[in-house]
Amino acid sequence: MRLFQDLVKSISKDNPANAIALIKLWKANAKANDSITKKLFEEKRNNMSIIHSKVNEIIVACNSVFKLIDSRTQDILSLIEYIGDVRDSLDQMNKLLQEKEKKIAECDNFKNKIKDFLPNFDIY
Repeated sequence: MRLFQDLVKSISKDNPANAIALIKLWKANAKANDSITKKLFEEKRNNMSIIHSKVNEIIVACNSVFKLIDSRTQDILSLIEYIGDVRDSLDQMNKLLQEKEKKIAECDNFKNKIKDFLPNFDIY
């Protein structure tokens, strides 16, 4: 601004009409700068609005994905729990089968003892 004032004083010494034209040009330039600045701020505001909108869309999409992942995680945890229950049931069945085989072996042993004691007695 100081430079501009010095320039106006220097020009007005030689020709006052040039100083007036320079001042008018300066005012017109200031108006143009204000207009451009306002347009830039408006464009920036519009761009920020678009960016915020897109970010919100991304957040909504991410939340949907997170909900889906959480749902699938719950399904997997339920499946793991079910598998654990099945394994426990299989373990119980295996124990019962071993007990049954032990009882069959005891019965076979008892049959053999009876056969040895009573060789002519037919046991099925």
